[in-house]
Amino acid sequence: MAKYKSVAEAVKDIKVTGQIKIVGNSNGHGLPLGTYKVDVGSVATNSAGIYATCLAENGGAYARYTYMLKDIEMHTETKESIQERITELKSTISVYEAKLSYMEEVGTSVYDETEFKVYHTLKLIDTKKSKAEKAKLIAQLIKG
Repeated sequence: MAKYKSVAEAVKDIKVTGQIKIVGNSNGHGLPLGTYKVDVGSVATNSAGIYATCLAENGGAYARYTYMLKDIEMHTETKESIQERITELKSTISVYEAKLSYMEEVGTSVYDETEFKVYHTLKLIDTKKSKAEKAKLIAQLIKG
């Protein structure tokens, strides 16, 4: 597999992909080998290498570990992983577009999550959707 040429290159790539591929354990970091999603805000360097907080499958976080450059490889992206990332980003964009649209409709320059949810709930009640559809949409708004 492809190795990073420098710590700076590895940090940049990890922050972009949001993943780290661990292939060695020369400093005893303790994580099983494999590919992990990371908290991109936690990625940095120290004298020993790169440190980052890897995320567990259940959404929790493992402890922050330091990885030697020789113990990580470039994460290989697949067509499916790229499509999944695009879907995630489109979803995030649509949420921000809805927030911006709400702010423009009510004429405010400061976003308020509670007012946003109430406003959209009232708009949903005024639509011609079935009660079941409205309930699902309102539940999505409540969940965030």
